[in-house]
Amino acid sequence: MTGMRHITVLVLGCVLLTLALSACGGGPVEAEIQATVEARLNEERVAEATVEAKAEAMAKAMIGATAQAVPTATSAPPIPTPTHTPTPSATPITTTPELLTATPTPNVVATVQALVMAVLTALPSPTPTSTPLPRPTPAPVAPVAAAPAPTATPLALPPTPAPSGESTTQPPPSAASREEPSIADVLDEVMPWVVSISAESQLTGLFYDFNEKVAGSGFVIRTDGHIVTSQHLVQGSTEIKVYLSDGKTYDASVVGQDELSDLAVIKIDAEGLPAATFGNSDELRVGDWVLSVGNALALKGSPTVTLGIVSGLDRTITIENGTYYGLIQTDAAINKGNSGGPLINLQGEVVGINQAVLRDGTGMGFALSSAVGGRHIRDLIDHSRVVRPLIGLTGADVTPAIANEFQLSVSHGIIVTSMPSNGPAYKEGIRAGDVITGMDGQPTPDMSHFLLLLWSYEVGDRVQVEYLRGNERLVATVELARRPG
Repeated sequence: MTGMRHITVLVLGCVLLTLALSACGGGPVEAEIQATVEARLNEERVAEATVEAKAEAMAKAMIGATAQAVPTATSAPPIPTPTHTPTPSATPITTTPELLTATPTPNVVATVQALVMAVLTALPSPTPTSTPLPRPTPAPVAPVAAAPAPTATPLALPPTPAPSGESTTQPPPSAASREEPSIADVLDEVMPWVVSISAESQLTGLFYDFNEKVAGSGFVIRTDGHIVTSQHLVQGSTEIKVYLSDGKTYDASVVGQDELSDLAVIKIDAEGLPAATFGNSDELRVGDWVLSVGNALALKGSPTVTLGIVSGLDRTITIENGTYYGLIQTDAAINKGNSGGPLINLQGEVVGINQAVLRDGTGMGFALSSAVGGRHIRDLIDHSRVVRPLIGLTGADVTPAIANEFQLSVSHGIIVTSMPSNGPAYKEGIRAGDVITGMDGQPTPDMSHFLLLLWSYEVGDRVQVEYLRGNERLVATVELARRPG
């Protein structure tokens, strides 16, 4: 059995050598090595046969000697004592394995080593294009590393082409497109024409008079020193101070003010000032970025800047100072002291004038749109007040309850609640109880839309007023008068 194991080892060695030769391409070297292997195999077979024959002869000799030492059955000698020479049966057990295993092992190992060395010596030097000899180590990784990883290509360049055959690969977004908008450059242009304002007024108390000082914001609209701010800031003031971004301080006087829009224009004695540029608030969309700049909480230093978006358009709110129309709603923080400051788009243009916050709301600031405020500001500079047209009626929004009570055929519009008999609308046949649905083809679903549309006209303009009386649709041409005071 041991001999068979040795032969198996040799055969496996031959198989490995044959595989190596096959990988190297064979040839004369292969034939020479094969002849050498066969000769060594024959020598090993002869050696194995000789060892087995010697072992068998030695076993027979030991068995014969044991048979002669054992007494015959006719003799009756005493039973051998324990100190007698060990029985021959132990000798084959310890001697035979040594004879069978000790001698061939070095020969087999030496033979395999010699065969391997002969093959390695006879193999030609590998060329750059030859296949490397297989080794017991893992497969070479160099070819795999040189090739692009299968998963790397889809991440950078999608391999699937468009049905038309054109590549669908899109360039990665640039770093600039992923960055939040920077407003530093915008503020460099804006800050020179944003101002801080303080106003002092004298109030009469029950026992004595006292002075009240308030702070707010404004911005220069003309290089000759005209500044826009809030009307409630300067109303009844006895002293107004303006603080420019360059550190200079000026006394200011009121040019004009308008309580309905909470706007005022003041003037300082200065020339060549940087002035703001008005943008078109009608182009604003909900979600557009806007900046609020102003003297928030009268903090020392430069004006405070907050960033937000347009949250709503054409808002109407009612606060303690009155009802305001045509407002821009924003979540850019408008704090106490921001009133009168500009609401700016990312181009540095004024799209609103900061006006109010709702105490019951969070993150809800309101600014008068530049489309409405621009006209009022021109009137304040030219006439010291806002000149508004008069149609001569008072109205209220049509609600479902009102429509049901008066059996109206519409669910929106302006129901006329009262009107003077000498007003422009009365002269043209409009009466209390009529429902105004539009002017010059533009709908007027509520008082906010009605007033903003009315105030967009000039005094003396003639407008077509569409209204309902019962189920009858009527039209009246009304010439707008001048609103008093």
